[in-house]
Amino acid sequence: MERRKLYIHIGFHKTGTTSIQTWCFNNRILLLNSGIDYVDCHCVEKNHAMFALTLNPTLVSKCRSSGFFKGLNEVNRYKYENQDSQQVYSDLKNYINNSPLNNFLISSECFLEGIDYNHLYHHLKNIDNLDIKIIVYLRPQISWLKSVYKYVVMDKDLRFSGHVGDLPQIEMLNYFNTLENITSVFGEKSLIVRNYIQEESGDYLIKDFINHALNIDITLYNDNVVNENASLNDFEISILNYLWMLEKNTGVRSFFIENFIYSRYFSWLSFLKCNKIKLSKKIKNNLESSNLLLFKKYPNLKKFNLTNVMDDK
Repeated sequence: MERRKLYIHIGFHKTGTTSIQTWCFNNRILLLNSGIDYVDCHCVEKNHAMFALTLNPTLVSKCRSSGFFKGLNEVNRYKYENQDSQQVYSDLKNYINNSPLNNFLISSECFLEGIDYNHLYHHLKNIDNLDIKIIVYLRPQISWLKSVYKYVVMDKDLRFSGHVGDLPQIEMLNYFNTLENITSVFGEKSLIVRNYIQEESGDYLIKDFINHALNIDITLYNDNVVNENASLNDFEISILNYLWMLEKNTGVRSFFIENFIYSRYFSWLSFLKCNKIKLSKKIKNNLESSNLLLFKKYPNLKKFNLTNVMDDK
């Protein structure tokens, strides 16, 4: 019997994950005809976060308290809040065993959110004759920080302090350690690491994902790839940076977000530049050391550095 293969696309965050998921969901038939099944089992909102969330009850609680589930319809919200990992992975096993195909794909950034990979491996090893391939895209840390900062700074609930070092994902940016946590469980041959290149055209990422990460030959005739998570422009960021100096209980910042950011009154001033990203020397040195190990172990990666970072003393 030919061995089957499960591709798990885990992000990173801010590397076009939503665009990839949307394309794969909208083109399931095309992928099926090419031998890849974008798994329909527990696919909610075009992604497979269910397989990750059930491995981390704490993450489910965070999603509930942050209002993440509020945007879902009642049926999907119930699924997220009441499924258990044993049942979810049993469903995946049955889905794979009953499929005529040998290649399967699931995708969710939540696999990076405090998941115990031993727990994940425990569930997947129950599926006979299955090889695991984990796909991850890496974005230069500075580009990543700017992008995610522009996103979280809009949080009207003020859960983010305004300082880059307080971003909950900052530890993930030690790419080497993050990848080592994965390979220590699944093995080095399980990992597929690719560069996320922001400057390329929108369909570049989809083509790279299909042709290189999945290693299948699909000619894309409909290359309209939409940026699913548009961020703020530089002027809007500079205003928000200033508003962090105000007392949070004045409501000024929330008012600005609700009445100006979302209506894009300032988009015509986007030529103004915001401040450079600031990192503590400790964080900067940690990331630089991590990158040296990263590029030594994965020589196929295009190198990136932290030379554009200002030290926050």
